[in-house]
Amino acid sequence: MIVRISGEAQYQLPDADAERLNELDNQAVAAVEAGDEPTFQRHWNAMLELVTRDGDPLP
Repeated sequence: MIVRISGEAQYQLPDADAERLNELDNQAVAAVEAGDEPTFQRHWNAMLELVTRDGDPLP
């Protein structure tokens, strides 16, 4: 899976991480819909960490 972080880079994320990334994304969306900014920030930061830690930067 290729993931783009706006203003930063693109990463090739292992397929094994796709399910976890989708879970975090769904939780972040639910937090936005609930107006819960602290929870959104926590899930957003977890997504960024997952991608940058496990993904390989693309040229």
